[in-house]
Amino acid sequence: MDVRFRVHFSGFRADAVEERTIKVFRDVPITLEEAINEYINGPLLLHRSAENEKYPLKVTAESWLGDIPLKDLQIKHFAVCRDERLLKVKPNTVMRELRI
Repeated sequence: MDVRFRVHFSGFRADAVEERTIKVFRDVPITLEEAINEYINGPLLLHRSAENEKYPLKVTAESWLGDIPLKDLQIKHFAVCRDERLLKVKPNTVMRELRI
């Protein structure tokens, strides 16, 4: 039987559902860096303060934190990143960056 004509008992074509699923999950970002870059190039463009918000996001994306897959990302990663950032900048800067 041809795959194009295979039908689920619910009436939907299996290949059509699979094709839509592949399209949706192909676009899902894998790492935090990819997710941040998608946000910067998408919804952030609509913000009036986009330029101000972009810098701390890029700093985070370009750090080691950006290489971590989203599925493995935990709070402890952000805590370590925060502590490392405190060695480079003042505490108020880190607080401001974490609010964004």
